Amino acid sequence: MDFRPSLSFQPSGGIGRLVREGCAMEYRCETTSLTGFVQQLAANILPHGYWFYVRGYVPEGKDPRAVDQKLLVKYGINISRQQRARRKLAGQANLHYLRWERDWVLLATKGEHKFFAEEGTSIRDARHIPIQVGGYSLRVARGQFLKKEDGEIVATPDSRYRVRVQIARETHRDIRGHLLSLACHRSPENLAQEFWRIPFEPYAPIRRQLLNLLRLMNQERQSAGFEKLSPKLLRYKRQIVQPFLTKDDHFYEPDCQRGWQNHASVLAIAECPSGSADVGGQKMRFDGASNLRGIR
Repeated sequence: MDFRPSLSFQPSGGIGRLVREGCAMEYRCETTSLTGFVQQLAANILPHGYWFYVRGYVPEGKDPRAVDQKLLVKYGINISRQQRARRKLAGQANLHYLRWERDWVLLATKGEHKFFAEEGTSIRDARHIPIQVGGYSLRVARGQFLKKEDGEIVATPDSRYRVRVQIARETHRDIRGHLLSLACHRSPENLAQEFWRIPFEPYAPIRRQLLNLLRLMNQERQSAGFEKLSPKLLRYKRQIVQPFLTKDDHFYEPDCQRGWQNHASVLAIAECPSGSADVGGQKMRFDGASNLRGIR
């Protein structure tokens, strides 16, 4: 039997789709939220070697989408995954472009590209100068140690580059000053609400920043004779969003409707430092990782 495909055979996806469509693809670069912008950088762009970047801002009165199109065409960014792989093998750089409202960032890998000549001294390296946007600070750094395997005594150093997402220094100082000023003058319930109003997704470095802040607040409260705050009032699981959804898409959900502003759950956390709590008729319980199950 002859298994060779006929001349009318057309693969349903992947390379076959690119061939049929003449490599015509839609390059999505406009994120609909700050959360999506940071998530796209931290999870899908920076980990793949896009460390060299240029930041910019679209002036008022100028169409941001016209700027998008100009940069995409100028630097040839709208190419397929296969083309990017071929450029990488040839020692050429690849680029990505991302925008949130009027803030944009253009990122490149190492290699040859006119981007480096055109942008010149404006180019920064995320390994040395963090990308700062909306109070977030994103940098690329060597990992610390890998998780110990069974039977290991000495931890193995992590030689890979990792993305670190933190609250920017000045923003963190403002939050720290505000919360420390309230530490001995507000009830645990009100302080829990203050923590859950902090509009930053709890990436691991941000969790450490907030836990350190909670420790400082508990020192202040203990010295004044007040009870300590439970670490369970922090949010430990970040919200995963789809960065390019719009209001016309079925699963669109504005930031203001997301779970970190669920004040009823915050009050339940403050009033029940351990075990379980009832929120809106739904039974919530804390697991071993200090997450509140049932709350997004």
